[in-house]
Amino acid sequence: MSTSYNSKLSALSKIPPFNEQNFTMWKTKARVVFETMDYEMLIIVEKGPHVPMYQLMFNNAPIGSLKKTLKTSYDDDNRRLINLDVKSKASIGNSLP
Repeated sequence: MSTSYNSKLSALSKIPPFNEQNFTMWKTKARVVFETMDYEMLIIVEKGPHVPMYQLMFNNAPIGSLKKTLKTSYDDDNRRLINLDVKSKASIGNSLP
């Protein structure tokens, strides 16, 4: 059984090796990779990791401060955003020497 491999698709989903002499070009290419994988991944990288939070409410008025949501209470969107955070960390880590 043979497997097909598309090198162009692979190149789009890989951040090139980090090059401190040309950081601006590396950063530009990394941004394109994140946008190609999922546009929200770029937002997560720029703003920081997604941390699911909730706010207690009473009569449509917030009570107290925001609190971290328990992992058992994550919805599908929270899981997806956390997964994007993990993928972005792995992509950056894999590009480092």
